[in-house]
Amino acid sequence: MEDSLHFYTDVLGFAPRYLHNDPVDYAVLKLKDISVHLSKGNSVRPEPTTRMYFFVHDVDAVFDDIQSRYVGNVSEPTTWDYGMRDFDVVDPDGHRLSFGKNVAKN
Repeated sequence: MEDSLHFYTDVLGFAPRYLHNDPVDYAVLKLKDISVHLSKGNSVRPEPTTRMYFFVHDVDAVFDDIQSRYVGNVSEPTTWDYGMRDFDVVDPDGHRLSFGKNVAKN
């Protein structure tokens, strides 16, 4: 949970709104109109399966911002022929976060 809190607050810019227990086992984080709830699980899964997609106004600015603060797994922004430009970030727990926007189709 400590690594996740660091990632979501210090890298992605979310602000804590509620932290339960010490050490934290449940957190509510907010960034503008987005709320994310993190919960420490009781079991260990071999491979996380969560994927979240965030639609943003400026993909490249978000990429530059995240890359300047995170040395983890971040893919380069790509414009796809189906009309999306996006990139992925893998958080400390292995969850894939995609940031993208609609663009003109090639």
